[in-house]
Amino acid sequence: MTFPAVRSLSLAFICINILIVSVDAASFVLRNVASTNGHYFSNNSHLTQRSISSYTSHHMQRGDDTPECESDSPVRKRTTRREAVISAVGSALGVTVAGLVAPVDPVWAATRKCSDIESCREIGERKIAEDMVLNPTIKLANGVRYKVTKPPVVKKSDKDQSASAVKMGSVVDVIYSASLPGAGYLYSKGMGFEKISSGQNDLGLDSLRVVVGKRDVPQGIEEALIGMQRGERRRVELPPAVGFETSDWRPSPENKQAENRLLGYRRMLEGNGPSNPPFAAVTVWDIEVLKVRNS
Repeated sequence: MTFPAVRSLSLAFICINILIVSVDAASFVLRNVASTNGHYFSNNSHLTQRSISSYTSHHMQRGDDTPECESDSPVRKRTTRREAVISAVGSALGVTVAGLVAPVDPVWAATRKCSDIESCREIGERKIAEDMVLNPTIKLANGVRYKVTKPPVVKKSDKDQSASAVKMGSVVDVIYSASLPGAGYLYSKGMGFEKISSGQNDLGLDSLRVVVGKRDVPQGIEEALIGMQRGERRRVELPPAVGFETSDWRPSPENKQAENRLLGYRRMLEGNGPSNPPFAAVTVWDIEVLKVRNS
């Protein structure tokens, strides 16, 4: 749907709302006017005859031929239906127009949901551009690319943050998930995607201990771990050249289904006859550091 069409529909919707609000307001005011006027005259009707008699008798005793009406209370003006309707419609139109011309809150405008494909695309592209500036993708010399998806947990007592960061020789407890592009899940540990012996998922109940430099994980993952701190999570795009073959296909999967998925990935890399030539597919890792020990 084009922008002019959306704008026309919005204006039509606003006009319908104005009409509904005006009718409701007029109906409400008319009910109140009728109720008020009826209540006023019904309460004072029984006083009318007695008031006239008393008033006439008093002035006749004074000898006044043409008595004038004297009253200490102001005369109450009765509201007509026409005036009530005009007032109600005017108030409704005033409120609606004030809402239309009021300045738009920039925070609301920035976070509003898109209304069509074009606006959704524009909002998405703007968010991607902002994210690239605030949190850029880092590319290493070996072709590994990574992006921080969760910042580290930094204590106020940590004066030297570099002392608690991962470096060569660090002993690191991590949780991870390995997959292929396009949601081709391979296996994981500690991320909640696998079951442990008790039948529970392994979220927070399992982890992998890595000595950086010992090839407990692929070379590219070791290099992406450098500089990470406790609580930090990175998403790593791992080329095959620094992938599983550099760690003798470790870390090893822990169930048959995961073994079969990893075997399928290995056959993809090696190829399987003329109809299935080798394909250098990257793997995508989500890896989080739970604990760092530096000697």
